[in-house]
Amino acid sequence: MGFRRRRIFMSVEEEIEMLEKAKEHLETQLKNVNERLEKLKA
Repeated sequence: MGFRRRRIFMSVEEEIEMLEKAKEHLETQLKNVNERLEKLKA
């Protein structure tokens, strides 16, 4: 619930920055998942 309250006060630039960081984190996780899958399938 705290996130929703905070989001109201975020500027567009702050939200973009937050989402870009989240995207980078998810891309890293996806890369690790794909590498693990490849190793298990090999």
